[in-house]
Amino acid sequence: KNVAKRYQAIFPGLLPKTYSQPHYFFRNSPYLRTRQTAQAFADGLFGYERYKQVNYTGGTAPDVFMAPFGACPVWSDLLSSGLSEVQAFADGPWFQQMMTQVSNKIGFFGSDRLNQTEIIALITHCQYEQILNHLKPSPFCALFSPANIQVYEYYKDLAFYYFCGYGF
Repeated sequence: KNVAKRYQAIFPGLLPKTYSQPHYFFRNSPYLRTRQTAQAFADGLFGYERYKQVNYTGGTAPDVFMAPFGACPVWSDLLSSGLSEVQAFADGPWFQQMMTQVSNKIGFFGSDRLNQTEIIALITHCQYEQILNHLKPSPFCALFSPANIQVYEYYKDLAFYYFCGYGF
């Protein structure tokens, strides 16, 4: 909403303050959050509750304009092959040793050991707490040694390499 207000202030001659379908085109993905974002932007451009006058396009899946890879079977196959590489690392000795060390540190041994999803949830919580308050160490971060963090970072780097980088 505030970005739209700033655009209106900076470009008053370019962006008319009243909605007209030939002048404006609003497109959103099929997710509620993107519709709400488009509505907030329209509210910022045209004023309070004026988003209701706007004609929104989109909202169907797959949306090849907003998320072109979602409708591509070749891309889906590539994601599957990359996932197998990432999972192979997670099943390997470094990641498994990290999982055992963290589980043992909090008292989960043998068959009670934490699984991959639980370990990732703990380390993600650690990261978010550190972001929120970087001056005070998060108790969740105490579960992980510097070596454990490096293993996790490599795991994430591998995932990004295959999903977003040159892995394909």
